[in-house]
Amino acid sequence: MAAIAYMIICFVCGIRALSQIRLSGGLLRGNGYVMPSILMPIVIALWLVSFLLAINLGMRSMMRYERLYPVRHLGNAMLQYRSDHDGSLPPPDSWCDVIKEDKGIFGFKESREDVYTSDYALNVAATDVVGELPYGMVILFEAEQGWNLAGGIELLRPEEESGWVRVYLAGAGPQVVQRSEVSELRWKVDSIPEKAAPPLGGYVAAGGVLVAVSGGIIAGLRRRLRRFALAAAGLGVLSAGAGTVCGILAEVLYLASQGIRIGAVAGASVGFLAGVCFVLVLGYARDRMRPGMSMVGFATVAGAITGAAASTAVHVFLMIGYNDWHVLYPLAGAGFGIWAGILLGWLCSNILTRNKTDKLSEGLT
Repeated sequence: MAAIAYMIICFVCGIRALSQIRLSGGLLRGNGYVMPSILMPIVIALWLVSFLLAINLGMRSMMRYERLYPVRHLGNAMLQYRSDHDGSLPPPDSWCDVIKEDKGIFGFKESREDVYTSDYALNVAATDVVGELPYGMVILFEAEQGWNLAGGIELLRPEEESGWVRVYLAGAGPQVVQRSEVSELRWKVDSIPEKAAPPLGGYVAAGGVLVAVSGGIIAGLRRRLRRFALAAAGLGVLSAGAGTVCGILAEVLYLASQGIRIGAVAGASVGFLAGVCFVLVLGYARDRMRPGMSMVGFATVAGAITGAAASTAVHVFLMIGYNDWHVLYPLAGAGFGIWAGILLGWLCSNILTRNKTDKLSEGLT
């Protein structure tokens, strides 16, 4: 409540101050400080909303992986049973009874006294294997609640209940996979699943758009690139660092994340290009800015927009890489991108403003 009250006070006071400056006929100044005070409450509100969304998505991701514990326990119990019985799995028509009696009851649900159910079915094809199971072969998979369920992919839990399926794979252990990828798993001994090819087409398309937009800005403002080369390179490196950190954090939201670090690469690339283009745009705006307009205020607003756009671009690469499309992902990360953009925008505006002031001082001297 205190934060909400603070945001309202800042916003109202900022609007009032801006109105007084405009009505003063030039006697009062300070737009550069008033505009951030108006924008910051909006940014804080967006950040709070996105933060709540991020927590929600992150908790969902954590809960899915926490729920792997039962299938991990059951899978490990199955492997232990195979080790104790010359490489054979329990009979498919009584595997739950055997594991419950032999290894305990953890991993099963007690629906009522002495009546148990299981959320998992046994891949019947795996029971035909004596000895070492082929790597990646499905042993257990999420299915309708029942007891001693054994069969194949036809026993999967209905699609409307969840877009993700928990499985236990030989050699790989418990996994969470997208339902669309379940059929590509190794369900039979003689079926060797093809390794999913990286989405190069999607990367090329997204990268092409990114390069085209940033290349167009750089080409259009190439005359200023020489003047602001050092500032562009410096802010580009800072933006790349911020983008790398934010990209790694953003990747945590994706349920299928296996530490591929798409976010780090995308964040660094998008951050560097955004930083370079941002300096050139600010340099262009500085040279054409009308008297009375504030460089700091303009840079703050432009930085917020740039940060939101860069954050969205990183999430596009992540969604392509993980084939996990959800509008909440870029929305949840927008607040962090806006904050980073405002900070870097403020820093850049001060550098460019100081540089212009120094040049004016030299000319007067």
